[in-house]
Amino acid sequence: MPFLLWLDHDTRLDDQTRPDVFLPAPPPTLKPEPDGQTTPFCCENGVLQEEFLSTGESFQSLAFRFRLGHETVRVIVKETVQVIWRNLQPQEMPVPDKEAWEQIANGFYERWQFPLCASAVDGKHVQLKAPADSSSQYYNYKGHHSIVLMAICDSKFVVIDVGAYGSSSDGGIFQNSNFFQLLRTKRLHLPDPAKIPNTDIEAPYVFVGDEAFPLIPNLMRPFPQRDLSDEKRIFNYRMSRARKQIECAFGILSSMWRILRKPVEVQVDFATDIVKATCILHNYIQNRESERIKEVGTITDDTNSHLIATTAKSVGRQSEEGKEIRNTFMNYFTSPIGSLPWQTDMLTNLPNLNKFWAMEKQQQQQQQRQQVSSNSKNTF
Repeated sequence: MPFLLWLDHDTRLDDQTRPDVFLPAPPPTLKPEPDGQTTPFCCENGVLQEEFLSTGESFQSLAFRFRLGHETVRVIVKETVQVIWRNLQPQEMPVPDKEAWEQIANGFYERWQFPLCASAVDGKHVQLKAPADSSSQYYNYKGHHSIVLMAICDSKFVVIDVGAYGSSSDGGIFQNSNFFQLLRTKRLHLPDPAKIPNTDIEAPYVFVGDEAFPLIPNLMRPFPQRDLSDEKRIFNYRMSRARKQIECAFGILSSMWRILRKPVEVQVDFATDIVKATCILHNYIQNRESERIKEVGTITDDTNSHLIATTAKSVGRQSEEGKEIRNTFMNYFTSPIGSLPWQTDMLTNLPNLNKFWAMEKQQQQQQQRQQVSSNSKNTF
C-alpha cells in the first residue's frame, strides 16, 4: 500500500519531470484506505512535510494552516522524513564501488581537468536552536549552535556524515567518521593507482579538501598561503576549481530546502533526520532535472551517515607521502601536458581576489560578533 508524497511547484520541477514519489509503506500515523488507495489525508501529510522542509515554516504555523494539532504536525514530519530516508536511500544512494569511483574521477577530469580525483570533501553547519543541557558542545565559531553535515561530493553527494558537534573542526569530524576509517584501512573500494592521462606518471585516486583537512596520500589540501611559488599557486587554483563542486551542491541544497537557512527548532536526533531527508530529496530531484540544474547529487547508505564512537588513529597534518603525491600533481599541472591556457593569467588576479575575499570574510565575522553581542545584551 503506497504512501504518496507530492512534490509541488516549490521543488522547481516542471510537469514533464515531476513524478510523484511512491514509498512502499506509510508511517504509522499515515493510514491508507482499505482498498490500497492513498487518502487525501495521506497526500496532505506529504504536502505538509514538504512545506516544512522547503519553506522552514514552524510547526505552529503549519498546524494553523492544516487545522491539525501542533504535536500531530511534529509527529507527521518526524515519521515522514524517516520513511523518506529509509525507502529512497537504497535507490538514490548506492554505496560506490570501484567502477563508480572511476566514473566520478572521469567526470572531474572532463569538467575540471583534475585527474584521478574521486570527490571533494567539506562540511556545512546546520543551525540549531540551542539544545537543552548541551553546554558549548554545539556552539560553533560562527556564534550559533549547530550540527555538521560532512559530505563527500562530486556533482553528486556520494557520502554524508550528519550529527557531529558544531564546535568540532571539519578535519576532526572527518578523521572520526566511518568514511575515514574505511579510507585509512583501504576498505573504501577505491581503484588501484593509475597513470595520469597522457603521462607515464602513476598516482593514487585522491579526494580534495581545504586547509581544515590533513594531507595524506588519498586526501589533498592546498599549499599554505605564505611564501607561495607560482607552481604552488597554480596547484591551489586547479584544486579550487575541483572543490567548486561541493560548494555548489551545498548552495543548491540550502536554497531548495530552506529549513537549512534558519535555526532548526527540534531535538538533535530529529534535526539529523531532517538533514538526511533533505539530502535524499535533493538528490531525487536533481537526478531527474539534470538538464536544468547541472549540480546533481547522491548519498551513501546508512552506515556512512552517522559518526562512530571510536577514537581515530592520530594522523599528522602532513605526511611525507602526501607531500610527494601533491608535488606530483603540481608538476603535472605546470607541465605542457597538464597546464591550462589561462592558468598563468590567473596568477595576476589571485592576489587581488584573495585580498577581496579576506576583507569580505573579516566584515562577516565582525557582523556576526556584533550580532552575538547584541543578542547577549537583549537576553540580560
